[in-house]
Amino acid sequence: MKTLTTVTGLLFVALLSLNATTTYGQDDVEKNKLKIEVEPALLFNGGRSLMGLYSITKNNNLALGLYLMSTNIPDQVAHNMFDNLTDSTTARVSAEAALNVRYRLKLDKKHESNPYIGLIAGWENIRLQKAGLKDLNVSTVILTPHIGYEIYFYKKMFYFNPQIRSVFYLGTSNSDATRSEKLKSYTFIPSLSVGIRL
Repeated sequence: MKTLTTVTGLLFVALLSLNATTTYGQDDVEKNKLKIEVEPALLFNGGRSLMGLYSITKNNNLALGLYLMSTNIPDQVAHNMFDNLTDSTTARVSAEAALNVRYRLKLDKKHESNPYIGLIAGWENIRLQKAGLKDLNVSTVILTPHIGYEIYFYKKMFYFNPQIRSVFYLGTSNSDATRSEKLKSYTFIPSLSVGIRL
């Protein structure tokens, strides 16, 4: 089922890409307001993400959007996120839903590729699994300031988006208060997404 969902999602993005390629020219694309992004690396961790952004200013520098994500958390990242996490514990972001604000800093006015600052704010549920124990669900509000760089290619329609995120966890609640694993107050996470402007 997960494979079918992944293939369907990739097919959807490919069809959007094909439609955008045949419909828009280079000059038209720069005026387009909608961006769709995915994080391909999450597929290797049994995850997926989708972000839709819509530019609300005439110069397309300020965008608002919605971010959805789920993924297994690599062991090293999980140990950076939690205190008292044992090596036999696996961690997964079972669901994340957040709003995203992004402001592009038009430092190089001659080119479309430029850095930006952003903020992701929303809710996240992390599930910890350990043999012999009931799953622990950690629910938290997240606040994620980040910086990145949109690198455009192919008619300024597609782009790479490397970024560094600092995730702050607020108002955390655990399904079992007696468990020793505790979510730290913040962590740093690098990310790379690919996007299309429609």
